Amino acid sequence: MSTMPSHEPLRVPGRRPLAVAGWGLLLVGLDLEVNGLDVLPDVVGWVLLLVAALRLAEVVPATGTTPTDREPGRRRLAVLTAVAAGIAGALSLPWAPQTTVAFVVWTVAVGLLLRLVAVQAAHAGDVRAARRWNRLLVCWVAAASGLTVAGAAPGLPILLGAGWLGTEGTLAVDGAVLVVAIVLVVVLLGTLLVAVVGLFRDSWRPWARPPVVTAQAR
Repeated sequence: MSTMPSHEPLRVPGRRPLAVAGWGLLLVGLDLEVNGLDVLPDVVGWVLLLVAALRLAEVVPATGTTPTDREPGRRRLAVLTAVAAGIAGALSLPWAPQTTVAFVVWTVAVGLLLRLVAVQAAHAGDVRAARRWNRLLVCWVAAASGLTVAGAAPGLPILLGAGWLGTEGTLAVDGAVLVVAIVLVVVLLGTLLVAVVGLFRDSWRPWARPPVVTAQAR
């Protein structure tokens, strides 16, 4: 009987960073209140995104090749994404004021995550996935920039609040701004939803998971 060693692949449980990011982004995007209490606090979602970014920094895309000179840049982007998520989490605490700065940090953190996934896919040679994530990034940046310029707060309820319509003499102009802002919010939330679905779907791709641990059996 042969005693040649055989290789038995072992699964690594709980090691899908993009799935963790998907749950985090879902918690950040959802706003569920019961009796005035937010049962899905954003800070939990930001912590998950921070953890996901750091885990993704450890993943070398499984392409069968050694890391390229783009590896340090990919790792730096992952760390930057984690830092942005941490700052956004701190600004999402109940006692933190909801200002335009908080909204900008929120959108920057999500944008960095989208770019990180695109770079991860490109690093592994998955051109189609990289283009898809870069398109989502463009939609996200365009909508977020438009809302920031319009002075919108982070959320549709505030966007529809008092102060947008102004006086009777400027009703038409401000009404047009309101319509544009609502369209931008729809684009922003739509991009967020597509990103969540994409994170869960791509979490099974080889470039989004750590290499399979191999055990030798005699």
